[in-house]
Amino acid sequence: MKEYLISTKADTLADLREIVKHSYIEELSIVYAEDFFGNPAGVIAAIKEQFTGETIVVRSSSKSEDNLETSNAGHFESVLGVDASKDAAITEAIETVYRSYVEGDFTEEAKQQLIEANEEVLIQRQTDHVRISGVVFTRDIIYNRPYYMVTYDDNGSTDSVTSGVRGKTKWIAKNASREFLEYEFVDLLTAVKEIERIYEYVSALDIEFAILEDGTVVIFQVRPLAAALKIIAPMTDREFKDTKALAKCKYLDTFHILSDMAFWNPAEIIGSNPRPLDYSLYRELITAHIWSAGLQPLGYQPVRGELMQKVGNKPYISVNYTFDGLTPAGLPEDLCYKLNQYYEQKLRQDKTAHDKIEFEIIFNTYDFMTDTRLKELAEYGFDDVEISRLRNALFEIAKQTLEHYDEICEEDLRSLGQLTELRHELRKHSPLAETNVMKLYSYIDELLDSIKDHGTPQFTRQARCAFMARSFCRTLVEKGYFTKQEMDDFMLSIPTVASEFERDFDLYSHGKLSRDDFNHLYGHLRLGTYDIRSDSYRNIYFDVASANLTGNNKVKQEAKSLDLERLQVALDEAGIPVTPEKFIEFIKKATQNREYFKFEFTKSLSLMLDVIVKLGEVMAIAREDMSYLEIQDLLSYHSRDSYIQTIETRRRFYHVNSYLVLPEVIFDVGDIDVIDIDEARPNFITNKVVEAPIVNLDEDHDSDITGKIVVLTKADPGYDWIFAKDIAGFVTKYGGAASHMAIRCAEFGIPAAIGCGEKIYQRIHRMQIMCLDCENGRITEKQSQ
Repeated sequence: MKEYLISTKADTLADLREIVKHSYIEELSIVYAEDFFGNPAGVIAAIKEQFTGETIVVRSSSKSEDNLETSNAGHFESVLGVDASKDAAITEAIETVYRSYVEGDFTEEAKQQLIEANEEVLIQRQTDHVRISGVVFTRDIIYNRPYYMVTYDDNGSTDSVTSGVRGKTKWIAKNASREFLEYEFVDLLTAVKEIERIYEYVSALDIEFAILEDGTVVIFQVRPLAAALKIIAPMTDREFKDTKALAKCKYLDTFHILSDMAFWNPAEIIGSNPRPLDYSLYRELITAHIWSAGLQPLGYQPVRGELMQKVGNKPYISVNYTFDGLTPAGLPEDLCYKLNQYYEQKLRQDKTAHDKIEFEIIFNTYDFMTDTRLKELAEYGFDDVEISRLRNALFEIAKQTLEHYDEICEEDLRSLGQLTELRHELRKHSPLAETNVMKLYSYIDELLDSIKDHGTPQFTRQARCAFMARSFCRTLVEKGYFTKQEMDDFMLSIPTVASEFERDFDLYSHGKLSRDDFNHLYGHLRLGTYDIRSDSYRNIYFDVASANLTGNNKVKQEAKSLDLERLQVALDEAGIPVTPEKFIEFIKKATQNREYFKFEFTKSLSLMLDVIVKLGEVMAIAREDMSYLEIQDLLSYHSRDSYIQTIETRRRFYHVNSYLVLPEVIFDVGDIDVIDIDEARPNFITNKVVEAPIVNLDEDHDSDITGKIVVLTKADPGYDWIFAKDIAGFVTKYGGAASHMAIRCAEFGIPAAIGCGEKIYQRIHRMQIMCLDCENGRITEKQSQ
């Protein structure tokens, strides 16, 4: 077979036009600089004759545009929509393209240099009836992995993707089955693979394409993907396919719908690529069974399965078990099944709701909008009896929680007190000075058991009560009983652990609270609550010089309440049998306790992490290496050699799994081969609009964030210190509507966009100044003056 060489855009397309069978290349003409500048009239006449009555596109085809070493994609001009019957329009378009080849003035000398370089411009008929257009990379440009990376638009434009205006992204594994692809992408990959075979000596290509309304694949450009060619792949394609196959097998063990940000939201708490120790701790303390045990006393049905699953390194929440665990106990089995089918259908219709399923998908508590929302069930085949049973069960959960919340609190606070006593008793033994390995094992075991018995079940229960409280407040506004501003003012006036921290950090910043006293109160907090590699606050230097020393302007407002008469009307109309005073007391206590219980149980968790670090020191194993162990490895004696062997094995698996591209939501096994990067619906907090410079704390830990919009991939409770810095706004990649940071931002009235997802976050990542418009749900870049 003849070896075809990639040269200029025009020459490459001219070659391909004669040989491709699975795609189409528009009629073309090549204009050389010598001909155009020597005989422009003749060149224009030839173009008019060839493209009579057509609209043409005049495209760059510089010799310096693309080669195996470098890419100048987008550096040169192309002109669309040129009328091929008009001399002046053709001339102006060609000159515009040639002018873009020149740095500086477009002089006669510059034109002569273009002639000597034998530069050219490509003329083609402009493609009509475009349905999809975009760019295919035949390797990924991050790690040179065996994926087709397709960036495309389906609005009919042919340049929106290449111009950077917009675009969707689809990652397609090289060995993906055709059954997981839409038919148009099957045709596209057939065309792309044909071109790959033609240029088999080039390992990575950048192919610009369009798919017409009749399904025809049109190729606009083929060039070497210089970015990928420079990257050494982390493993062979065979190794990568084997790694992905294992991940698919792991998923098939569950075959549930999985979400990385649903319910207990692991992407926010432990991240999308946690170490084995982080994952195992979160599993053991929350998602294995404790989350369900905490909810059952409130009236929810028990769930026996594992809520959190791992695919590769990525933690997911089983959406199916979430449906089960948030369903009232005692409903008929057939009704529960029918509800789960309904919930699944709703989620498939709107995948962006996966981090909002408690708010938008599942009927999991009674509030002031429940009766209105339940009417939708009739459209999905539920009869009046079924709807009534569900309504009554939800109402009973809410009623019992409101009426007996004081007893629930009393019991949970008693348990939390036992956790505190056990921790204080253990501290008397100076565990962080201990050198006896067996004693360190026993301390880890004691702390883990005490948290599981007296900390996290109580926290999960209080978190559910706080969710009920938040649903009541949100729907009081939705139903029109109160304005959003009235509700915001009420919620902002509730003192919590976070507001106490803000006050104390301000005192510390002003020298009115010693570092020892500050550490005594908050030294256990960590930037990564479950991450052994993350230092606790007592070991972190805080730059108080950059703090807001003029006084924090976000201190808690004076205590505000809700209008009792209007609240009584709302309660009466909903049939909720509590007084307005008792209802308000529930909202306040539930809001406070969610944060207080979390704050308290993490004291024991932080101490346990410190003891694990100490165990590593005694056994001469670095903290970084200890993160590859799991908590079960640390509950009984193992030799150092055994640990080292386990660490090395897990490190290898972790390393290879880190290179997998995995979706936010998995509906079936095909989603692991074909990953659509959808634009998420961020959870906007407050209705404020703010413009400010951004600071990405993932990249710049030491930057002054006062007056800035803070951007983070994820933010667990250990990042609460940022709220003491008078920030202008807050944006995260991961996080749900009921997440820790969503609640914190609402508590302090800070405009925020929580859980932006991959696509929006990548766009934000490039911004310097942001306009965060929470009122209209927009994030835009502002140009610096």
